[in-house]
Amino acid sequence: FWHTLFTQCGIAVHLSGASDYSQHEESARMVMSDNICFPAKLVHSHIANLAKLGVDRIFMPFVVYEQGGKGEQNSYNCPVVTAYSAVIKSVEQTNIPIDSPAISFKDERLLYKQCKSYLQSLGISPGVIADAFIKAKKEQATYQQEIAGQNKKTLCRAQMVGQLSILLAGRPYHTDPLIQHKVSNML
Repeated sequence: FWHTLFTQCGIAVHLSGASDYSQHEESARMVMSDNICFPAKLVHSHIANLAKLGVDRIFMPFVVYEQGGKGEQNSYNCPVVTAYSAVIKSVEQTNIPIDSPAISFKDERLLYKQCKSYLQSLGISPGVIADAFIKAKKEQATYQQEIAGQNKKTLCRAQMVGQLSILLAGRPYHTDPLIQHKVSNML
């Protein structure tokens, strides 16, 4: 969604590198509490990586709600991760602006209004924003369909050979890389 939205508005997108334990260790001094979750701790190394890349701005929105699924009671994000950009702004020693508009994927009209407000603050015209938003929503839907399709293929392959299958849905930091490697080798 974000990559399509920004690139369609003429904004170059640079992602930080893959999470790396040694980079995390270099940035650990910026973590304000040792008992904060690991994803929040990792953010510091990603901010440092983006600063080394020489980006003009860092986009780290307050994403309060994700898009809800069928039968879900709520799609509320973790408050620590949601608001961690405030922590980053207070401890990081970089002159790079960190943009953190409030965003909610729960309501498409509200999402559009929030994206439009943010992008207009960067000088993007309303017409360009409207076109980019439509393309970004389509790209997100395609991405979700591809993930669902891959999951179905994985499950069908395992069922064809009578193999136990576990499809784990979660954040990448919830699984150990060694386990990920073993699971992918089993498929």
